[in-house]
Amino acid sequence: MFKHRSTWVLIPLMASMIGMAYLDSFGQAPKRKPTRAKAPQFDSKTADGIYFADVKKQLQGDPPKAGALAANTPVKTGAGSAPSPGNATDAANSKPWNNSISSSSIEDLIKGAKLRLDSIVVSQAKFIGGGFKDARREFTLLASLFGIIEQYPTQVRWKDSATLARMHMVRVAASSKVGSPEAFKEAKKRVQELADLVSGGSIKENEPIEELNWGDAIDRVPIMHILEWGLREHLVKHCANPKEFEENSEEVLKFAELIATLGEVLLQKGMTDQGDPEYVKFSKAMIEQAQATVQGVKLNSQENAREATALINQACDNCHNIYR
Repeated sequence: MFKHRSTWVLIPLMASMIGMAYLDSFGQAPKRKPTRAKAPQFDSKTADGIYFADVKKQLQGDPPKAGALAANTPVKTGAGSAPSPGNATDAANSKPWNNSISSSSIEDLIKGAKLRLDSIVVSQAKFIGGGFKDARREFTLLASLFGIIEQYPTQVRWKDSATLARMHMVRVAASSKVGSPEAFKEAKKRVQELADLVSGGSIKENEPIEELNWGDAIDRVPIMHILEWGLREHLVKHCANPKEFEENSEEVLKFAELIATLGEVLLQKGMTDQGDPEYVKFSKAMIEQAQATVQGVKLNSQENAREATALINQACDNCHNIYR
């Protein structure tokens, strides 16, 4: 028996503290695990033609070595910056196409042409019966776009295959001036080649390279058909009212960029009438208003875009009154 009464008070207090510690360590009820949603299931076919099957295969050239970036970076001076080293031919052939059309618009337009060709070059009977005319327009559009990729000043998708793709599209556009079994066979081959490119492939045929000469490569007649189609079916239609504009602003941007770019193509050396001052004036007016339409989209101004589109239409009509 303890001599001091205070000891009797300490014993139950200590027991209580030990019991609480025990409960904290071992006596708590297990916490319920949260219920988690099951991982979604995706069909791999859904992404075909949208995402690359192998991203590494899309990379161009060898990976940069340590210190290479610093060594090749131009040093800015008070008078500007020194030119970066590179291929002199590429520098001479490059044009500021990125000022008139974005790489994303180029990619979307090529994919759109591929989808339309899938329904045009579907049977020999349909092709010979009139489909060759639509095919010629689409192949001319593709020849122009691959030519632009070839001369684009920065890296853009399909640039490694752009020269051969442009050459092939130029040839099939020329053969599609008439509906014949031979033209259909060539068209079918190039549509498959295009499908391979869109799916992430490349063109690796061994054939002599033909330098791009816009006057020899592109026929003005189908270019005019493309311009009219882009203007009537996309710009005029989608800029008509605020609701239509809001729902289709990306389409307006893409086709306004296309019209501005094809206007520049019409002024390239060798193109028909490219040296005629009156023709140049009309072409530049079309380019200017197409770029104003682009700005209307970027400012989210349907009214500005509609007014600029109307002026494109006016420039085209004035030009056709003289040159058609």
